[in-house]
Amino acid sequence: MIKVASIQYRALPSNKAENIRCLADLISEAAANGARLVVLPEMCTTGLNFENKATSEALAETIPGPTSDAFAQMSLQHKIYLVAGMAEYDHAAGKFYNSQVVLGPDGLIIGKYRKIHLFGPDLNWAETGDLGYQTVTTEWGRIGLGICCDINYWELINFISATQVDIFAYSTNWVGDELPFGYWSEMLAGCNCYLIAANNWGDEGDIHFTGGSAILSPDLSVLSQFHHPANSILYGDIVLRHRESLDPPVL
Repeated sequence: MIKVASIQYRALPSNKAENIRCLADLISEAAANGARLVVLPEMCTTGLNFENKATSEALAETIPGPTSDAFAQMSLQHKIYLVAGMAEYDHAAGKFYNSQVVLGPDGLIIGKYRKIHLFGPDLNWAETGDLGYQTVTTEWGRIGLGICCDINYWELINFISATQVDIFAYSTNWVGDELPFGYWSEMLAGCNCYLIAANNWGDEGDIHFTGGSAILSPDLSVLSQFHHPANSILYGDIVLRHRESLDPPVL
């Protein structure tokens, strides 16, 4: 059994330094309460609502880069796995992506995913992800990655099932007025994995984020869910099954 955490967080638009400071405090609290895996929302250090390429040029970073380095220090300090959403710049290709980065307890980058199904403001600046769907192997099992609109597509759901993902680490900026965990559970029915969903909340420009972060068990029972528009840490104790075919641990 391990304790996991989802951090619901309202990103301050374009204020990376303050977002990183606030997230560091929340991550420290989660780790102090025993969390070994922490999931953060999509674009959690910049906000989602990029109006154009100029905004992405000012805010996106390479991976590794200053923001992923800051998260790596947090992972190393607290000896946790950390999944975070951020705006990525691929210097070699000259392209921008809405990405997730995964840090291990040794402070190393052990995984990265680039959002495939773009939505809303993504279309103003980001390229379609070119890495395919991704999993990360840990000593506990496989962690699958996904960002926001990706969960609407059966190709991701089928990937999660086919690769026998144990935990789906889901970073999102889910929009609308209705809390989304009911829909998420419907989409993941039959996947037989834990969901750790970390969402934004409140308004950013003309976009309203629902909040409603959640941790669900493989049978879709609720381990933790948050109904309120506020920063919060959700916790869940999960039991992972051993797989004989599991690849050797990354660490």
